[in-house]
Amino acid sequence: MRGDPDYADSLIVLPMSGTVKAFGDFPIEILFAPKVEREYNYNLVCNVKRRDRPVTLNVKGIGYVLHHSV
Repeated sequence: MRGDPDYADSLIVLPMSGTVKAFGDFPIEILFAPKVEREYNYNLVCNVKRRDRPVTLNVKGIGYVLHHSV
């Protein structure tokens, strides 16, 4: 995945490529493991054969740390 090198490894998509039959379905696993306390916004570009433009999947997440004091 491309993007900011500091935050690009916070999102993992499995599998990164594959084939789905017409009118079929295929599970996609998206793992979000933020390393920095901030908001994240990813636009995943899915290239589809015989389609002029790619399909875009928008993924948003918030990284946070539990702050505590005694």
